[in-house]
Amino acid sequence: MDGIDALVADLSGEQPQVLATHCQAIPDLLAITMRDMARGEPFTAQTVGEVDNAFADLCVRAVQTVLQQASLQADQVRAIGSHGQTLWHAPDTPSPFTWQIGNPAIIAQQTGITTVADLRRADMAAGGQGAPLAPILHQSCLAHASERRGVLNLGGIANLSVLDGRKLVAGFDTGPASTLMDAWIRRHKQLPYDDGGRWASEGEVQPELLSRLLDTPYLKARAPKSTGPELFNLSWLDCFEVDAYAAADVQATLLQLTVKSVADASKPYQLDRMLVCGGGVHNNKLMTELSDAMDTTAVESTAVYGVDPDHVESLLMAWLAQARLNARRVDLTAVTGSRSPVLLGSIYEAG
Repeated sequence: MDGIDALVADLSGEQPQVLATHCQAIPDLLAITMRDMARGEPFTAQTVGEVDNAFADLCVRAVQTVLQQASLQADQVRAIGSHGQTLWHAPDTPSPFTWQIGNPAIIAQQTGITTVADLRRADMAAGGQGAPLAPILHQSCLAHASERRGVLNLGGIANLSVLDGRKLVAGFDTGPASTLMDAWIRRHKQLPYDDGGRWASEGEVQPELLSRLLDTPYLKARAPKSTGPELFNLSWLDCFEVDAYAAADVQATLLQLTVKSVADASKPYQLDRMLVCGGGVHNNKLMTELSDAMDTTAVESTAVYGVDPDHVESLLMAWLAQARLNARRVDLTAVTGSRSPVLLGSIYEAG
């Protein structure tokens, strides 16, 4: 929840082309409020409305800036795909729902560009988890006819797509990627993330703590499944009495939690190759440990295959917006467990 990634993409060719990118910083007070909401702190209806609109205003600023960088006018852009910021995701409750902020009506009106948003709820209404959505883009851009590939997105949460040749056979959230490590270093060092995994490298993995963390029921559950910071947050971590350990040791253990949960989730699929994207690809310690844990499976950045690891999630939003405007149903039945392909997203016309 530190920044909003925006890009301009040309989707007219076989592979998407990125024309410009921008990361819009989120002010500290808004980020703190969103984190509190995402871990279940009480809040008022007034706060919901204010945060929803404030985040949309930042999205507008991000769009305007990235269009300037691309030397484009609003009327040269077909649509904005806006995911918003997830504050709560509850796919396994008696009344499943998912909640993203970032008022799309404001985005459409203030930018003058048709906006496609609310990209998860149609899948949930069709019986799916509503997440992850990225596997459909991974299949489009990174599948290989003669390999069994995994595409691993290391964002706050880690999600894995399994591609058997051109076929998408599974996709699910494996567990935490950077969300716990980011929260832990923010608490102890007031830093937004562990640059390169340096702080984790100073600590020693605590096997007993790691074993207890890995016993979390979500990590043992079968796919389809999805999760987020509503589960994996500091309140959850504090239940394991982590203050009894040196802070750097906890960071090292959290890094290994990500590695082990990804490796365990990947093992049944006997992957030939793992392609990694998301911010976690820049954590050298994490990538080294993951390569070691994956044994004979080659671990590489998606950059090796022409897809910038920092742009995959933003490209996904553009891809989904294009699909919705073309009335193209998206088939996530093998990923989310939905009953049938669905139209993802709602269209907010400008003007």
